[in-house]
Amino acid sequence: MRTSRAVIPVACLLAVAGLGSAGAAVSHVISVSGAVGPLRLDHSDRAQVIAYAGKPDADLHSRGDFARYEVLGYGCARHLPAPLDYVVECRTAFYLVRGKLGLFFTLANTHYSESHGVAIGTSTARAARLLRRRVYLGAHCGPVVQLQSKRARLAIFFVGGNSNSYTPGRLLVGGHVDSFYLHSKDRDPGVTDCS
Repeated sequence: MRTSRAVIPVACLLAVAGLGSAGAAVSHVISVSGAVGPLRLDHSDRAQVIAYAGKPDADLHSRGDFARYEVLGYGCARHLPAPLDYVVECRTAFYLVRGKLGLFFTLANTHYSESHGVAIGTSTARAARLLRRRVYLGAHCGPVVQLQSKRARLAIFFVGGNSNSYTPGRLLVGGHVDSFYLHSKDRDPGVTDCS
């Protein structure tokens, strides 16, 4: 089979530009304004989540502390326990309340990053600089930075590191970003204790 030499450079340019392929680059940026890539809290529905994230590993229905929900989970354990009022055991999950996105979380998934450039695995010191926030040990939930807007609340959790004391209010030294939880203020299902 013979390929024209002119076709190869054109195909390379299209691939680099993300054109001519079904898998064009998609944003995985999380924002306290309520965005997860092209999805929006309180607006995006099941079909939009699946179009964005693909076929889920888990599709479960249950009730949290605040509302009934459907959760679409990705990177899930092979055998999930029956759904209860807690976070599903998946690396990434989209919770739909009244048919719209109400909660997004991801842990150990390096595809997602926060809008200031903070990603899973970012060191505590770098995250603190990017967010312009200090990272303190929490009283109950461990080290977390909370960001708020009119529509949403973003909790960024940290693991590892230490402090001079495990007294709440002490600065975290060392460690890194472990997870993101983005909550709608209107459609939060109430499945998390700490975020």
